[in-house]
Amino acid sequence: MRAVSWWAMLLSVAILSLAQADDDKDKEKNDKKSKIPPLTVIGYYDGEIVNADGNSDRLTLRYKEIVQKWVQGNQGAGYNSLTRRMNGGQSGGYVAQEQQKDIEVNLSPDVKIRLMYTKPAPAAPGAKKEKPPTAKEMAEKDPDYKLGGTPGKKSQLTKGQVVRITMGRNNDRINPQNYGMVVYVVTEGK
Repeated sequence: MRAVSWWAMLLSVAILSLAQADDDKDKEKNDKKSKIPPLTVIGYYDGEIVNADGNSDRLTLRYKEIVQKWVQGNQGAGYNSLTRRMNGGQSGGYVAQEQQKDIEVNLSPDVKIRLMYTKPAPAAPGAKKEKPPTAKEMAEKDPDYKLGGTPGKKSQLTKGQVVRITMGRNNDRINPQNYGMVVYVVTEGK
């Protein structure tokens, strides 16, 4: 009987030590993950960087927006009376007008920067043509190769660059926030 209880105790200690090792591995994985919850894509901003600080997770983006603006008309007595009544007794109409707006964008801690303007180096004349790399080889070099372009760093974001930012929202019910998930740099800065 004592031998069975001794083996049961030894087995329970072994199981606890394995469980502790698994917890340590899970903790290391969680430390490497982002501090914010997963993001859901909500849209894009296209514009020019006005201010980018390499030490900060924020940048200012200037984008263009089309708005409707009321323009007073100068029609005489022959102007359609129904249109005049719909507009409160005034003649005129709405005209599309372009406006520039600046917006502050919070970048996710694990934001991905992709440089779209870089081109591969040209091959030397008379050189052998190499086979294009397979998807597996590309994934080994760059895990985010499916996003396009070449990988970049936050420090490469400068004033004057034209970018497209993929925006995402966290699913936090108490404090939902929008973050820039991927920044595609289309042109170099000034």
